[in-house]
Amino acid sequence: MNSRRQLPGQAPPGRYTAKTGDGKDAELGHAIFPIVTQQDDGTFIAIGTGFFVAKNGVFVTAAHVVTSILDEHGDVTGPFGLFQFLPGGQCCVRRIHRGTRHLVADVAVGVAMPMHHKTTGAPMPNKILTLAAAPPAIGSAVSTYAYPKTTVERGKPQVIRFEPGFFDGSLLEHLPFGRDKVILPGPCYRTSIVIHGGASGGPVIGPSGRVFAINSTGFEANDLSYVSCISEVLDLAIPDVILPGNLTPRITTLRELAELGFARSR
Repeated sequence: MNSRRQLPGQAPPGRYTAKTGDGKDAELGHAIFPIVTQQDDGTFIAIGTGFFVAKNGVFVTAAHVVTSILDEHGDVTGPFGLFQFLPGGQCCVRRIHRGTRHLVADVAVGVAMPMHHKTTGAPMPNKILTLAAAPPAIGSAVSTYAYPKTTVERGKPQVIRFEPGFFDGSLLEHLPFGRDKVILPGPCYRTSIVIHGGASGGPVIGPSGRVFAINSTGFEANDLSYVSCISEVLDLAIPDVILPGNLTPRITTLRELAELGFARSR
């Protein structure tokens, strides 16, 4: 990860934070990640941002980010994955296994292949963010953390430069019936956050440090954007989830995972 320059709408370092599942300040680079695809020549291309909401690899992003990834059955149709950043400056690529898109709202859930310890083989949990039980008040200061403007230098090895950061603004309007009937018909909010290309799917965080929305659409270098309500993702069916103590994959929801203690909503 290499943050090289200040982008329009980017917040000063240290102004914002987010909360992990245990209520502590999050190591955002460990819970929020770029989603990538790989071309036939092996070159990676970043297509959006996502964030973990359960320790077993369940993540949330925008539906339009994974439109080209998932077929109608939720199966992944190509070489798609995510770059997960780990303590000590390390990173790994985790293949995206399955997922579900909302039929109306611009929200989706996905499942990344599990990670295992190289020596012991034990499953390695990932960091997660906490979802807000209720949105902040209109007029509140809000922010997103995302991976816009990722660049790739072809070669062997490839050099991939990520520019993660907070981008902030205000919560301006609640649109419970969507912005329009075609582009964004699901429940959403209007904000003054600048959403750059590649930031779609990133978490939108209120004053509590918890996620209440997901980046959906914006206008390049313009402080007009729309973010989708996180509540729309809670009851999406998540396929092939392996819960601790049970090796048989099953269908579940984020609401159920929160009730079982594997995800957090407060």
